[in-house]
Amino acid sequence: MVLKNKNMLITIFIGLAILLLYAFPYMVSSNIIFRLSSILVMALFATSFNLLLGYTGLVSFGQAAYFAIGGYSIALIMDAHSSFLLGLLGAVFFSAISALLLGFVAFRAKGIYFAILTLALGELIYQIFFQSKWSGGQNGIAGIKAPPINVGSNTFSLNGMPNYYYVVLTIVVFCLFLLWLIVKSRLGKTLISIREDSTRAAFLGVNVKRFQLIAFVISGTFTGVAGALAAPLNSIITADMASWVHSSTPIIISLLGGFTFFLGPVVGAFIYEIFRFVTSSFLDSADLLIGLLLLIVIMVLPKGVLGLIEKITNLRKKSQLKPTTEKKTTSTKELRS
Repeated sequence: MVLKNKNMLITIFIGLAILLLYAFPYMVSSNIIFRLSSILVMALFATSFNLLLGYTGLVSFGQAAYFAIGGYSIALIMDAHSSFLLGLLGAVFFSAISALLLGFVAFRAKGIYFAILTLALGELIYQIFFQSKWSGGQNGIAGIKAPPINVGSNTFSLNGMPNYYYVVLTIVVFCLFLLWLIVKSRLGKTLISIREDSTRAAFLGVNVKRFQLIAFVISGTFTGVAGALAAPLNSIITADMASWVHSSTPIIISLLGGFTFFLGPVVGAFIYEIFRFVTSSFLDSADLLIGLLLLIVIMVLPKGVLGLIEKITNLRKKSQLKPTTEKKTTSTKELRS
């Protein structure tokens, strides 16, 4: 009963939060809406990555490669066909295929060697984008704009705020819902069993490498969607989006929010982007401050912000139960006497 009430409260809270996000454009400036759009994109990026870290026990240092693949795919397809929907579907397709092909190579190694191999593959994708003419080389592709959507005789513009913000919010919420369904499904439970003890899972008949590859492809696909949303939002996509530096961002966000919680990366994305905005005036020390923030989180909050909230909640429950236990003990003693 308590668990049902807790789940109901969480569902109501999430529903109200989504409604508030849809109402934000009527309350704040376009600049804040733009930053909120960036936070939503990073939340999807980090949650996609956390399917590997938090639920499968894998660390990928090349996750940004799929972010860049999604961004370049939508930019090139929209330039050729002037269709946002076609560009988004293309980003999903190419991100999934890339994750599948690179996954076949990466899963030839295990543990730290797997992580290093993903880093090497990510840098390979970075070099391809950096040195190719079709990708704009070092300068990337600039001036990316989402074409309007035609519905019957009506035309809806996707450019500017809050129009594109609603597109980002709707797609991100839908993708997070799909990821939540995956986590709660039989597949999600299998991934958790692999994370807890891959040897025991294999002994029980689970094809560990196959399920790890499935998680890798799903993670890369949703990461590609985040990249596809980021390209028109920032009006540019460059090879730097595939670099190992960008791959470290979802790791930091997941650790900050709490990688053992589904909504941990979402909370972490809000905290990370707000912290980065506040420290942006310290041009020479911004990265140093973010590094210090991560160090503090790892040392003091190993389960992230949501882990701290859970710990405080559990302590409060224990403190409320203690007086009741003491009263029962006292009444028992009185009866014995």
